[in-house]
Amino acid sequence: MRYDYKELLEEVSQEHTREKFLNFWNNFGNWILAIAAAVLVGAGGFNIYQYAQHQKLEQISGLFEKGREALANNQEDEGKKILEDIAKNSIPSYRAMSRMALAEFFLRNKRPDPAYKQFKALEADMIVSPIYRGIGTLNRIRIDYENKIDPKKLIAEIDSLMTKNRTIRLLALELKGFLLVQIKENLKARDVFVELAQSPQVDASTRKRLHAMIRMIALA
Repeated sequence: MRYDYKELLEEVSQEHTREKFLNFWNNFGNWILAIAAAVLVGAGGFNIYQYAQHQKLEQISGLFEKGREALANNQEDEGKKILEDIAKNSIPSYRAMSRMALAEFFLRNKRPDPAYKQFKALEADMIVSPIYRGIGTLNRIRIDYENKIDPKKLIAEIDSLMTKNRTIRLLALELKGFLLVQIKENLKARDVFVELAQSPQVDASTRKRLHAMIRMIALA
């Protein structure tokens, strides 16, 4: 991986680069949610296929869409009731997706506290797959950071999570990299982002974002 550092240094000052990085962080405030939505659909696909011939799945699927539509139309009470029922009584993949849909609604409306509760409920739900629980943990950690929890403590939690749950390693590494930057561990953050960028599992869009972060760190 090669970068024209001279050209980059001419582009912006160190102070501006720091501000640029923080703005980048803020602009991708819901990056885990965006990635997690795709992971949930993909990982849940096999479970959903197994139930494809059953009327129960069709019923749950219809209710799930109805709940999401209600939230999209700001019919909060109806949407919450439907999705909470699914999250407590349904197929594991739909339990997880319902929690995620509720959390996304709350975050979109700038209400992190109820979103936090949904993520906590998801990470504690032993019925759903470890990948779903891990996504819940990472989203909860992101809100913990915004609530001024010590980043070093959160990084330690991420390391522990990756040891126990390798299915979410790539998602966990990106969040760890962001937190390392916040405590000015730039070299460690760079190594994390380089590892991610070199992973064959990372898509082109994410790799481009990682390269941008590596460039910003080089200027800090």
